[in-house]
Amino acid sequence: MSEAAPDGEQNPPTSPHTILVVDDDAALCRFICLLLSQYGYTALHALNADDAHQVSNRHSGEINLLLVDIAMAGTSGPQLAQELQSTRPNLRLLFMSGLVTEKNFQGVLGGSFIHKPFSPSALVDKIQSVLTGKSLHA
Repeated sequence: MSEAAPDGEQNPPTSPHTILVVDDDAALCRFICLLLSQYGYTALHALNADDAHQVSNRHSGEINLLLVDIAMAGTSGPQLAQELQSTRPNLRLLFMSGLVTEKNFQGVLGGSFIHKPFSPSALVDKIQSVLTGKSLHA
């Protein structure tokens, strides 16, 4: 695919990483998935915990990262992360929230955090740092 990255540069090489995006804001979820696809990631999405479990169960390959909103109706992001890690122990975690600050977050379940709203480049940079292990809580 020859679509330009959001900043107008050509897409970087395709990443072998798969990311599951879970947010109850459907428009934000679609935007993040489109952005990640433009950067070569395989992006799966779900709007709640039940959908996330179904997506995870249907996906036969590895899911490298869970990008999940902390505060969702029903099951919280941290609770969902813990449930998914029971079947996918290598799953890395990146929590997002517009309500919680990083100071209050303090590395729940060993995951990282990004505050909403974030820029596309900040999100991609944070995802890359989490996937490469260069940043666990920053």
